[in-house]
Amino acid sequence: MGLASQAEAQAPVAQPYVSPGNCPLVKNAGARSTCLAARTEYSKGGYRLSLSMMRKALADSHNEPIIRTEIARVLIRMDAMGQAERELRQARQDGAPDREVLLPLFYTMVSKHEETILLNEFPEPAANAKGDAAAAILKGRALAFRSQGQLAPAAAAMDRSLALSRTPDSLLVRADIAGQQKDAARAAKLVDEAFKLAPEDDATMAAKLDQLERANDQAGVLALSYRMQKLYPINSDPREARIRVYLKQNQDAKAKAEIDAFQALRPRSPLMLYYQAVLLARAHDEKGAAQIILGMSRQFIQSHPELAIEMAQIALDGGHAENSAAVLGYALAAAPDMIELRLKLAAMRLAQDSPQSAMLLLGPVKDSRDPAVQKLLSQARAKIDKDRAF
Repeated sequence: MGLASQAEAQAPVAQPYVSPGNCPLVKNAGARSTCLAARTEYSKGGYRLSLSMMRKALADSHNEPIIRTEIARVLIRMDAMGQAERELRQARQDGAPDREVLLPLFYTMVSKHEETILLNEFPEPAANAKGDAAAAILKGRALAFRSQGQLAPAAAAMDRSLALSRTPDSLLVRADIAGQQKDAARAAKLVDEAFKLAPEDDATMAAKLDQLERANDQAGVLALSYRMQKLYPINSDPREARIRVYLKQNQDAKAKAEIDAFQALRPRSPLMLYYQAVLLARAHDEKGAAQIILGMSRQFIQSHPELAIEMAQIALDGGHAENSAAVLGYALAAAPDMIELRLKLAAMRLAQDSPQSAMLLLGPVKDSRDPAVQKLLSQARAKIDKDRAF
């Protein structure tokens, strides 16, 4: 039996998990039943139907604020952050408890880059503050600081929040901050703690998958991914993890089977289309691979800047140099600190005989001690000087 087959055979049989969310708190019995049914649709990925059902529950229960928090959850998943924020603020105004409102509200605000508004509206709690609300506000401030790249105050705020409430989600936020601070040991320890507290939570399982993948524990990735997939069949994380393992193992047929299986659940998934393009490129179908990449939206590229270099290379190999550069440009706009994106685009501009463009791209990192940065700067300056000489 192969490695993947062993992992699948060892994975415990589980039913897809359907979280009831806040629905059990709904007072009206009929609205509560509708809310729970909407949560089932939500777990299947039927967000529009779930939203419609949640709105019916809200109408049937005289605008009960707790239902608004569930409506906001669906809207967040649909990436309708502005609407979600309005629902959460109305829920809070109507009396929904802060413990149910604040954290999703903070996530929507940060996603809309309202970090400064968040920090001003929710000042730092007093040094002796206690309780869930204080923990949530400190976490919200940590999220805002992290989004602004202020890692030290983000870490301090998150440490205070964890001292009040050590939840799995909070541990994962602190782990992410530690990872960005290059403290890999602390990040791993925090992920392990979160996973121990909530071994069947989708976020903790995803974080553990990432940790196993970073450690190149391919057997561990396969085993956990099968368990996660059975609990969360529409979540792409477990299949993505297996695809990456199979690509490393040069088992392209198995990777394709994973892509096909997920696309049967969610046709035209951008992530799976990306992996489809990777497989086509590996099979030397450069034109077919490039056509897929050319169809990728700016939003997808900016939400996955870590994939941009490979997407750009596929476009370039397919004969689309400017589209390749555009992919890198979109990704760099979303992740300006990813120096490899900046270097790749600068190198491309140099190859296109545009040293001034390369210099502009390298400007923000011109003082870096990275030899690759200094080499490109030297090449760009030399090219500019040569052009001036003529």
